[in-house]
Amino acid sequence: MYTEIVKNYFLDRLTRTWEVYEAMESLKIPELSGRPFELWFPLLVIAKLSGEEVYRNVLSYALEVAGKRFEEVYVEEKKLLNAIERIVYGKIRELEMQETFVKTEIAGGFTVEFQAKDVHEVLRQIMVDENKELDEREFMKKWNTQKIGIRLHRSFKLKSSKVSGGKRIYNITLEKFLELCRIFGYKPSEEFLGKNT
Repeated sequence: MYTEIVKNYFLDRLTRTWEVYEAMESLKIPELSGRPFELWFPLLVIAKLSGEEVYRNVLSYALEVAGKRFEEVYVEEKKLLNAIERIVYGKIRELEMQETFVKTEIAGGFTVEFQAKDVHEVLRQIMVDENKELDEREFMKKWNTQKIGIRLHRSFKLKSSKVSGGKRIYNITLEKFLELCRIFGYKPSEEFLGKNT
């Protein structure tokens, strides 16, 4: 089916160039990005040319497939975001206890600093102590601070600085954290969202 649609897409590009161009320019699909967008965009253009109902059906299916794929792909990133959420939330609660704390401080340039070992410890609490997904030995075998540091740098693109002893300190703003949640399909807890909206 996909090959037939792509073939029709190329034929339409040759025979109905202006219509295809207009359909391409008019399509704005914020729900799809990256590789899913690249795969589904030609199909959605042809669907748009075929009619609004066809377009809605194809878009609905594309979002469903992309959503399932999203769940499968970013499992580890979501676990790390869960741990980072707890670190950020802990810092917010700490600040709330100070008399000088102002809610706008969080909304503004609020930044939390942490090390990979901090994320490692919180992740261990979640996966071993609370959820019992892994025992201590399995967790230590699967997760280490080096792996976490690589993910923080490569996957999340977090900025870091070295301190004495060669340890890296990572910085994350509330805005950056929420952006990462959107990118990797992680939904923060209601309690966290309630504090920060």
